[in-house]
This record gives sequence, structure tokens and C-alpha cells, in this order.
Amino acid sequence: MSKLEVDKIDPQSGTDLELGSSGDTITIPTGVTLDASNATTTLPANVVTTDGTQTLTNKSIAATQLTGTITPSDNTVSLAKLTATGTKDATTFLRGDNTFAAAGLNGWSEDGANNNLLPASASAGIYLGVNSATAANLLDDYEEGSFTTTLNAGLTASINDFNYTKIGNFVILSGKLTVSTSDGSSTNVTMSLPFTSSGRNAVTVALVSGPNTGDIGLAAYSNSSSDISFYNVNDNANESNHRNSDVSGGDEYYFTFTYRSA
Repeated sequence: MSKLEVDKIDPQSGTDLELGSSGDTITIPTGVTLDASNATTTLPANVVTTDGTQTLTNKSIAATQLTGTITPSDNTVSLAKLTATGTKDATTFLRGDNTFAAAGLNGWSEDGANNNLLPASASAGIYLGVNSATAANLLDDYEEGSFTTTLNAGLTASINDFNYTKIGNFVILSGKLTVSTSDGSSTNVTMSLPFTSSGRNAVTVALVSGPNTGDIGLAAYSNSSSDISFYNVNDNANESNHRNSDVSGGDEYYFTFTYRSA
């Protein structure tokens, strides 16, 4: 093996300098630094893969020239090293189309530590039992809470305690009403509902306990309004309006209503 020691090699003419011929292998020994930091380095269409580690500093390489596994010098991939469209922060992720996007469903978010889903639109819901948008399977309303009803004129209450659950347009209302005073008039007994009823709505009364409610009990009815009316159910006779005259101070009523809201 011959050895050539020089400090600089320049082309004999022109600006091109060729090392070796096609098929030759030029080896750079271990411990030698090839410094091309101030030069433009043109790589072949396919980079020759090697065993070991290749370090490139401040150089741009086309993706088509890369083979194998690329490992950053500090073994980390931080947000600062990623370039894509969109906002990159702790709430987004990088999609396959090189776009930063918020995690979760489009138009939905979560409420923090509770991890409950929140729609951007209050009218949005979820389709149940189907895999396509079917109006009959859309659940877009749910609510539960407490409610204080409003009685008709001539009646006051000392206990007025109700709770409701609304699932879609189906409402369940239950509670206790204790009459404080009644003027004894012929005014029909009514009470307000938490949600307006739909159509001519016979309200189911699961439990009623109270005096002067007819031979059998009390029925309730609502006609596209926010109030409910009561009727005495009689044995072998037509029902009659439940009036203030049927009510006295101290009377207790326990209700569970179910009805369809508008």
C-alpha cells in the first residue's frame, strides 16, 4: 500500500476533483473527522447504509435518501423538532397528514379532570343502536334537577319538594306537596310542570296519596301547556274536577308523574 501525504489537493484544471474510480471503496478510518460544515454535500440517490452511527450536523437530507433508523443525537423528539401545520402544544397530536390536531371527536371536548365529553353545540347528541345518522335514535337531551311547582290561585303549600329526570322528551317528576291553606273555592286544582307537555297528554300518576280524591283516586291531564290539571276518579261515575273545595290545610299529596314534553 502506497502512502501520499499532502496538506491540500486541488484539481489540475477546472473545479472538479475526483477520488477513485467506479467500484472503488474509499475508507475513512475510525477517529478521523470529515469536516464539511462549510460546504455543500451532495448525497447519492440512495445513501449507502452502514453498520454503526452516522452523525450529520446542520444538514438537510431528502426523505428519499434515508434508509434504516434515524435517531436524534440526544435520543429525543421534542415538539421543537417537529414541523407541521396547526397548533403544536400539550393538547394536540401529530396526524398522519402532517397536521397538528386536537385529540378527541370533532366538535367535542372534555371538561378537564372529570373527563366528561362536551359538545360544541348544545343541540348535539349521540346516536344509539345504529351505525348511521337516524333521527329516531338520536339522544340529544338529558337533564335532572329539583323543582318547585306553582299552584293555582287559592292554594298555598308548606312543603313543595319535587325532583325530575328528563331523557329525550320523556319526563319523570316525583315529590311531595303539603297544602298549607285553601280558599275552598270551586277553582280547579292545577300545578306547574318543569317542561311544557306535548299535545293532549294524559299524564301517568304512579302514586297519589291525599284526601278527597274520589272513590278510586286522582288522575292528571295536560293539554299542551306547562300546567297539569287533576280529576277525581269515581266508581261507576264520570270523573270530576279536583277543586280547591276538595283540599284542606294539612292535606299531603305524594306524586310520581311521567309525561312527554314538547
